[in-house]
Amino acid sequence: MSTLYLIRHGQASFGSANYDRLSEMGGQQMRLLGEYWLKWGIKIDASYAGTLDRQQKSAQCVCESFQAAANNFPAAVPAPEFNEYETRHLLS
Repeated sequence: MSTLYLIRHGQASFGSANYDRLSEMGGQQMRLLGEYWLKWGIKIDASYAGTLDRQQKSAQCVCESFQAAANNFPAAVPAPEFNEYETRHLLS
C-alpha cells in the first residue's frame, strides 16, 4: 500500500522584502523532516512541489538530508497546482 505525505513548505521569510524565501529556520525544519524520514526508513518514490521559491527550496532541503546520508531522494517535479493563490476575492 502506498502512503501520500502532504507537507507544507518550511517557514517563509515573513516581514522581509521577499516573503517567497525560505527562512533559515524553514530550511532547518525541512532538513529535520528529511532526517526523521531517514530515521524511520521511509522511502520516497516521487516528490512534487509548487513552483514558488520557498516550496522548491523546501523540497531541496529534504533532498539534502537524504544525500548527506547517501540515500536517494527524487528531485521534486514542479507542480504549479500546489502554488498559493489569491483568496481576498473569496472574502468579499
